[in-house]
Amino acid sequence: MLDTNKQLFRNIVLLSIFLNSGFLFLTDDKRGGIPYFREIYLVGLLFFSFLLLLKYKSSLPKALKMFILFISFTWIASAVFAYIKFGQPIWYGILEERRFAFFYLIIPIYIALKAKAISIKEIEKVAIIAVFSCIILALFYAINIIPDNQVVSFKVEKWVKFTNDLRYETRYPFGAHYATLIFIMCVISLKKIGSLMSHKGILILLIMFTLVLFQWFIIQKRSTMLIWMLSFLFVWPFSFKKNLQIFFILTPLFVLTAVFFLEPILTQYEKLVYLWEELFIPFEERTRYLTSNIILSELKDNYYIGMGALSLQWEQGFSRFYGDTFFLSDLGQFGILYRYGFLTPLIYLYYIFFILYLLRNNANIAYKKLVAFIFFAPLLISFSLLLNYGGQIMAVPLAILIYSKFNRQQYQNTTTY
Repeated sequence: MLDTNKQLFRNIVLLSIFLNSGFLFLTDDKRGGIPYFREIYLVGLLFFSFLLLLKYKSSLPKALKMFILFISFTWIASAVFAYIKFGQPIWYGILEERRFAFFYLIIPIYIALKAKAISIKEIEKVAIIAVFSCIILALFYAINIIPDNQVVSFKVEKWVKFTNDLRYETRYPFGAHYATLIFIMCVISLKKIGSLMSHKGILILLIMFTLVLFQWFIIQKRSTMLIWMLSFLFVWPFSFKKNLQIFFILTPLFVLTAVFFLEPILTQYEKLVYLWEELFIPFEERTRYLTSNIILSELKDNYYIGMGALSLQWEQGFSRFYGDTFFLSDLGQFGILYRYGFLTPLIYLYYIFFILYLLRNNANIAYKKLVAFIFFAPLLISFSLLLNYGGQIMAVPLAILIYSKFNRQQYQNTTTY
């Protein structure tokens, strides 16, 4: 497929996969990362993917082109609905929903795999390097080696720092999406490896142990903890021999960590208790409950026509109408319902059937399990759809799954984890 500049193309794709991890992207509270670095990356990714789409559109599977069309439609539809309801210029709506652009990474990855410019093994190595780079970066911010940003802030987000959220001080979740990907990849690989005492088995357990520490000290997100625990149960029980090997390898690591980092662990335990105590706050007192009620009431008044998403860059966004604690990103299915209204069931159906189509008769068993768990776990737990904010975690495994679906002869069990 690619006739010239194959090495340059390969390097750009691998760099895109690395940056897709969120390395140096500005955090939601604007304290860490480089301002506008995410946006620069997404503009470059869109331009790169668009050029590839024009050049190789005849070689791309129809299902892939239809999915990109679906992503493009949902992206633009949200901006149009916000313009109709609030008068927000469409450009601001596109800017607010810019995370849809992460899905376009599927195009260069698929083309690179088909052209044999990169391999699945190389993609996995880059993803692991990226997540460990994010861990180091987050640690440097958490222990103040890198100072917080001082100039990038928006009025509507200042409330976060002054809540009772104990996690705020050390929470710099760079690479959180890739951390989940790698953790679940490692869990699935545990089932395949004959002995965990081998070099590969020990390496996988060390990666998982590091990611657990990253989750415990940095990410500190309750839903992610639940997903990780469920992923482990998804492939458990292991044989008695494997359970024993896990015990002998991980127990010394946990003991040494407890000895040398007892005080930080106890501090984090207090935060963990805080997280779980939040679950028992009466529903009517929760911000998300109040926001969900606003959404249902607004949808009814708007005849169930979607209202899109407002950008903070445009007249302080939703805070003008609903207050400073109204965020669609925290609401899962309610956020999608607010954006798209009566179109929501159709969006759910298409996305679900697309995933099921990719899973059916796919030779790549490992990635079938990975995509199935990542997609359906949040869907079954809270009916959340990995759409508006799902591109970072879904793009890479989806590209690999699409490749193995439509290139069965070329794909020869190249999965390495």
